[in-house]
Amino acid sequence: MPVPPTESRPGHVSIIAGFYEDPSAVTKGWKANPVEFDSVFNQSRHTFAYGSPDIVPIFCGALPHSTWKTYPHEFEDFATDASFLDEWSFDQFQSLLNRSAQDPELKELLLQDNLVIFLHLLGCDSNGHAHRPYSSIYLNNVKVVDHIAERVYTLLENYYKDNRTSYIFTADHGMSDKGSHGDGHPSNTDTPLVVWGAGVKYPKPISSSNNSDHGVFVDEHAHDMPTPVDWGLNGIERVDVNQADIAPLMSTLLGLPCPVNSVGNLPLGYVDMIEAEEVEAVLANTKQILNQFLCKSSILYPFYLLLTLQAHYM
Repeated sequence: MPVPPTESRPGHVSIIAGFYEDPSAVTKGWKANPVEFDSVFNQSRHTFAYGSPDIVPIFCGALPHSTWKTYPHEFEDFATDASFLDEWSFDQFQSLLNRSAQDPELKELLLQDNLVIFLHLLGCDSNGHAHRPYSSIYLNNVKVVDHIAERVYTLLENYYKDNRTSYIFTADHGMSDKGSHGDGHPSNTDTPLVVWGAGVKYPKPISSSNNSDHGVFVDEHAHDMPTPVDWGLNGIERVDVNQADIAPLMSTLLGLPCPVNSVGNLPLGYVDMIEAEEVEAVLANTKQILNQFLCKSSILYPFYLLLTLQAHYM
């Protein structure tokens, strides 16, 4: 669940870095980094990223252990069907895997662990703004995204053949019926989160004593929108999380430290661990957040002391 402002940059920062954007970023149009921060990409051995020139460079522009490419800004033409932007991102990724057959160094890199592959699919966002979410162009773009998710999964499973890849499908924000976003309306803050693959729990049936479509989710998040009946997921427990919780989830699945600036809590409902491993993962997550709090407290304490003294002598 994102928090306002439900815009692309703060949404991606929440997902990849695990914290809610510094408000000063608005002075940069939500596109540049006014303050440096850590991210899952920073912690990875190598990150491969393809997509929008407004998003990918935020995380990879100064990252030495990354391979990335963006399409030109001119491609973002609101007068056309923007689903070709999604196909562009997929084609770049497919080309990467194909090149590795003739490039031993690339092949060796792709066979390392702790890798992140990030495909940014902008089509639905652009088509939603230009044509509205209930247009045939938008609905067709949803099918394009579904097909890309299926093809990415098939490509990676055939490439590695080891069942050791984890997959996360989510969105930076939602969209209103009018084709807008930015505020805290549920249509903008309710986004999909689908996780599968290595290290991920199987779906859990809903027990009669704990129906997660009535009032509150199992993780105690307020319930805005019940699961649509036509999804065919009746009887399956749905675990909603805060958007910043996705960063520690990615870190845990990859076996990496959480980003140092993350405020996210590891959602145990998604990870397949024995109890001892869960305790270890939660402890590491808690220590990281505590250390961040202690560091910020030490920085702010002198100012608090000064204000206290001023109040005393006034």
